Amino acid sequence: MYKVGVDNVILVTFRQRVTPDRLLGRQNATMRFLLTGALAIGAALAGVLAELFGIRVALWVGACVLALVWIPLLRSAPHLEHAMGPASPAN
Repeated sequence: MYKVGVDNVILVTFRQRVTPDRLLGRQNATMRFLLTGALAIGAALAGVLAELFGIRVALWVGACVLALVWIPLLRSAPHLEHAMGPASPAN
């Protein structure tokens, strides 16, 4: 749970830094909508998988999806570096 808390702070800070001030409200509302929607869709899909193939299959599918979620993030790294600017050395 500690990692989730740290990740949330980092991600929100990043989004606020790269979003123009006039769009911050829309950006926050959109992210909440997408994340809440993803939870609902994931829960429904897990229920369908568990009903059709058993709970073990549903858990394995969820684990595999979570294991591969880093791939889009890795591909977006150059874009993130451009948006954040060059890293400054620690003092």
